[in-house]
Amino acid sequence: MTEMLIVIGLAVVLIVLPGCQGKASKEDNGTQNDNSSEKATLKRSDDKDDSSTESASPEEQLETVSFYDDGKKDRYAAYWKDNPNESAEEVISYVNTDADEPLPDDPEEISMPTTVLTIANKRHALPADYEPKDMVRVPQPCSESDFSCYLGDQFIQEVAYQPLNDWTDAVEAELGHTLKTIAAYRSYSYQQSVFDYALTSMSEEEARKVIAMPGLSEHQLGLAVDVTVDDVRYDQLESISDYKVLLEIAAQYGFILRYPADKTAITGYDHESWHFRYVGEEAAQTIYQNNWTLEEYVGRGNRS
Repeated sequence: MTEMLIVIGLAVVLIVLPGCQGKASKEDNGTQNDNSSEKATLKRSDDKDDSSTESASPEEQLETVSFYDDGKKDRYAAYWKDNPNESAEEVISYVNTDADEPLPDDPEEISMPTTVLTIANKRHALPADYEPKDMVRVPQPCSESDFSCYLGDQFIQEVAYQPLNDWTDAVEAELGHTLKTIAAYRSYSYQQSVFDYALTSMSEEEARKVIAMPGLSEHQLGLAVDVTVDDVRYDQLESISDYKVLLEIAAQYGFILRYPADKTAITGYDHESWHFRYVGEEAAQTIYQNNWTLEEYVGRGNRS
């Protein structure tokens, strides 16, 4: 919540969004594919795979998992010792996210993002000069009096543009809500200005807890959106009666809730009920059905 309020306050001061001004964009031509009726209902599953034989040693159970990394075998063993009730797959998935280790002071810079599964977080930093190509303007269905409009024009990668429109249409058709995109792409320099603005009212240590450092925000990928519905404040989105259905519909169109409340140790960020990430339909549905995060999905060997 704190970062969003700071962004809103900063936007009022700056007037023009750095990183978005003058960007080539494609306007919404009013043509949207209404395929919500073709989407199957998704179900979550918390069932565990009990097929592994009890006679196999822990090491043997780990080595049979397809996304086992021999370089992490000692970490697998240490984590499993502390969490004996988890399965071999759960152990490997968790350790592969690096959540078993402290957050680094100097995150590793990743190569230029090439897929919708690229992870930008407190462990993996985007290059300062990274700027997505093929950005498209996102329509703003709100009035000037709505706080969300203070952020000005929003942009998103073209690959996520039609899915966002389809998700918006489905929410209107199935739930009767107007889905609003209140924040999308943010440049590296804009995220730096957000962090600097936060320092005017809090210490750097406090700011690091609630504000993503430049390069560590996946908004820079152009694949993340902050949303709300109707006139609901973004930080109250989870309070609507059909919020769980909203998550299900999001997954049908390739979007996931990026920072679940019970996954903060893995994502590195506090719960944000309004923050969604486009990862593609197949990945989103798998993540939703298994109650995973993007880190856990990639940690299970999914790379493209």
